[in-house]
Amino acid sequence: MNKLVLIMAIVGILGINEACKAKKAAQNSDSSASKSNNCTLRIDFYSIGAGTDYKAIESLVKYIETNKIAYETKPWGREGEVIYCLKFNDRSSKEAKVIKAEVKKMLANSQLVRIEEDAPIVKQ
Repeated sequence: MNKLVLIMAIVGILGINEACKAKKAAQNSDSSASKSNNCTLRIDFYSIGAGTDYKAIESLVKYIETNKIAYETKPWGREGEVIYCLKFNDRSSKEAKVIKAEVKKMLANSQLVRIEEDAPIVKQ
């Protein structure tokens, strides 16, 4: 009986050890993937209890569609909070710089927006 308990304990410990290794490997691959998949411009629309600035979101979407900018979104809250991840892989650095400046100027008056350059779409 004692040998059986000892064997089960060893198997359990080995199983936990392997699970930890697998989890750590997955985390490492996720972090390296997120670094290579950074947003050129990450725009975070947030809320402080009264919803997001929907007019600012509408302006941004119109600008994105007009200029055919590649992007993805990541909703994250209950009041319409969303992250827009703009990528300028198909643009020259000069053109990307102009777009960044225009977007920042367009959203400058909204107090419910955070803008970061070269940031992952999900917060780390």
